[in-house]
Amino acid sequence: MDMMTWSLRFLLIAAAAMIPFMAACQAKSGAGPHPHAPRAKAVARPDARSVPAHVQTAEYLWSKTEISTDPQTYAPYLTWAYPTYSRFGAVRSAGIKTVLYINPLMPHTHSDYDYIRLSRDYPQAQARDCQGNPVTAYRGTGLLLDVRSAQAREAVNAVVNDYVTRVTRDGESPGAISAVFVDNANSFYGVQPMPCGFNQDAWTSAMDAALSDIRYPVIVNSLSVHPNQVPAKIAGVRGRSVMGAMYEECFNDRQWLAEEKAQIETVAELRRLHKPAGAGFWCYLNGTTADAADAVAQRLYAYASFLLTYDPAYSVFQESFSTPSTFKVMPETQFVPLAPVLAPRSVDELQSNGGAYAREYRYCYYRGTPAGACEIAVNPGSGSVPVPNAASYRHSMTLAGEGVLDGGSVRFDSAVPSELGPQSAAILVR
Repeated sequence: MDMMTWSLRFLLIAAAAMIPFMAACQAKSGAGPHPHAPRAKAVARPDARSVPAHVQTAEYLWSKTEISTDPQTYAPYLTWAYPTYSRFGAVRSAGIKTVLYINPLMPHTHSDYDYIRLSRDYPQAQARDCQGNPVTAYRGTGLLLDVRSAQAREAVNAVVNDYVTRVTRDGESPGAISAVFVDNANSFYGVQPMPCGFNQDAWTSAMDAALSDIRYPVIVNSLSVHPNQVPAKIAGVRGRSVMGAMYEECFNDRQWLAEEKAQIETVAELRRLHKPAGAGFWCYLNGTTADAADAVAQRLYAYASFLLTYDPAYSVFQESFSTPSTFKVMPETQFVPLAPVLAPRSVDELQSNGGAYAREYRYCYYRGTPAGACEIAVNPGSGSVPVPNAASYRHSMTLAGEGVLDGGSVRFDSAVPSELGPQSAAILVR
């Protein structure tokens, strides 16, 4: 055998021996392609003037401090707000979009107008069982509107008019209302028994009809479900007046896959329907009043999970952590990734070889200042996984302190961790 043949054989043997080593290194680093995720369309770097100062945010401006504070204080950090009735005009004039809360579909006894309307004025529209008995909600303390009823639309419109009249009674203009939030839409908390002849698809379609005459864009609270129920609930955004839907306890209820699935599929449906940008997928992390400074790990995990599949034109992020100022918007919401590299059809397409879920963005910003490319990495699992870092990012984001008005801060000088513990995340930058 000549020297050239020996050399070629040696190279082939050496290459074969390196394959397990390379695979082991790849698994250890968490690197690896997403073989099924389509790449997003490449876009030019955004003009600096078009970069948002923060992702879409939201807050209940209901505390004594928030009611007495000039809304201009909140305007640089806030997109959507629920004001008190007498503050709609001031909040809207500050450039903050306003939301009017109503609950006509499943009213509770403590509601302002909803329960009275259904129990007193529209008893024929109450949902009933197959024996003709009224169906109750909240384990006996509420009622359920039968959206299939011929009076359902009239009952909803009566409640909307009640609340709008309440706003205008304090001298506010109806035009100061940007959107209406319909709580407990397509939801059945504590409903016993289910309405006679109940069918989920037919109920969703009837709900759309019942809400169709509302003269404001509607946000329905309907997405907090198990993963296999997400498609049926997302169907609710197809309604003529519906602009989007909320997921409560978002990334705070051990339903991580459902939340990611809901965000991807809700945004896809809104885009398919050519619905205008706005509050399309409202991720509300409630169910906690923990002090924001004591919850930085949870905050980072939740915000990174949100960013993993968000769309800046349609996604809203709201939190409920306590702060000294009572204003519950956090400084990390000023970190805005744009132009994703991948356009996943499912969150599974973002899972790296090592187990973490990751997505890169071409242009990332903090307070409008460029931070270069970035990567969002999340581990929703119960064991540690390696951090995927094929692009060799050198730094990661760290949070400290309280809310955006309380001295809370974001830094980008920490080292990139080698692994993510259970229920944790990292945001990597250059």
